[in-house]
Amino acid sequence: MAGDYTRFTFDHRKRYSGVLMQQGRVQLDADWNEAVDILKRRVRTLALDTFGPVGLPVLTTPDAFLIDFSAGPPGDLSIESGRIYVEGWIAELFAEEAATYLNQPYLPDPQPLPVAGGAAVYLDVWEREVTYIEDPDILDVALGGADTATRTQTVWQVRIQAVPNAAQCDMPVGDPPSAGRLTTEAIAP
Repeated sequence: MAGDYTRFTFDHRKRYSGVLMQQGRVQLDADWNEAVDILKRRVRTLALDTFGPVGLPVLTTPDAFLIDFSAGPPGDLSIESGRIYVEGWIAELFAEEAATYLNQPYLPDPQPLPVAGGAAVYLDVWEREVTYIEDPDILDVALGGADTATRTQTVWQVRIQAVPNAAQCDMPVGDPPSAGRLTTEAIAP
């Protein structure tokens, strides 16, 4: 974490379901941050319990993150817009972003597509902290540009791992492997 925090007090084993502020008491960042952590765990657990390790909202974006080969030059992979849940995290690609493997929002320098053999294509999803350095809009203009809080952001990357002579890939990818990985195979027509 890049922010300035008093302490992190969240412990899921305590089974807290909320944080209640009391009148006349000191407000601490730890209490507010624990409230956010309680809510985030609840939502993520709900998504895992509902969808399992990977889930697509079939009524709204059934083709979310569908990967297809785009002939080049250079060869590329198209990524369909929509939402997908991976290990409880929601990855979202907006239609106006029109991302491809070589041009995706959170992978500025992707490795080239393999020219021979097979490959596993998977979706990596995680949360990161964003400060005013990455997003100056976070600074509070009414307080003269004061740095008041950071944000967390769910980010994703479509990644490729070469798999020699693969006809069908059902091996774990990434390090460490996760049950929530999206795997597929790109074969040139």
